[in-house]
Amino acid sequence: MKEMRLNFIIVLLTIFIAFVAGYYALFIQDRYTVTEEDVTQIREIKRKFNENYSPLLIINFNNIYRTVDSFELLRPVVSIKKSNGFMGHANIYSTDSECFTDMKMWPNSIRGEKAILWEEFRCGHRRVLPSNFFSAPPYLHPSGMSFAFHAFKLSKYPYNNTQWAEKELAYFHISELKQVKASFDRFPAVFEFLSRLDADALLSILKGRG
Repeated sequence: MKEMRLNFIIVLLTIFIAFVAGYYALFIQDRYTVTEEDVTQIREIKRKFNENYSPLLIINFNNIYRTVDSFELLRPVVSIKKSNGFMGHANIYSTDSECFTDMKMWPNSIRGEKAILWEEFRCGHRRVLPSNFFSAPPYLHPSGMSFAFHAFKLSKYPYNNTQWAEKELAYFHISELKQVKASFDRFPAVFEFLSRLDADALLSILKGRG
């Protein structure tokens, strides 16, 4: 009985100490304000860090992805799912087969002029695409892949070489860069770095913390 009473007292004492510790932690936190000295110390730490550590690469995302629309090329790809025969495999749109078949089942919200132009080009109904086809939004085909990536994989003139692809790399989805660089002898350093970013790093960049 004495042992039970002792254990009960210890439990109460533990709860009381935890409560007091939490109270004073909140008490101190609520009343602490950042001083000018704190700001000066932080700036000094940042200055010393910049002096001692040189970045391997500086990337200005605003120079690569210049519009709000272009940031869709950094977001995780959400491809249209197959349901009731709604859509074939995404890779079909990098070939000249099964032309115009699935488009009839696309909802009006994604059945835009650009997707139709792409169907006409890949299926041989037109020789070239408009000059701003890849640089103008939307950048992603309804399949979830970029129009630039479909064009490069199609291997159809004039979009079937690395010289063209290098000029248009900013219009490929970031998840496609790993596949694209396999065709290059030397991949541009900025896009080499971007091709290695994982999902968490991309989310940080999109949230403005990169």
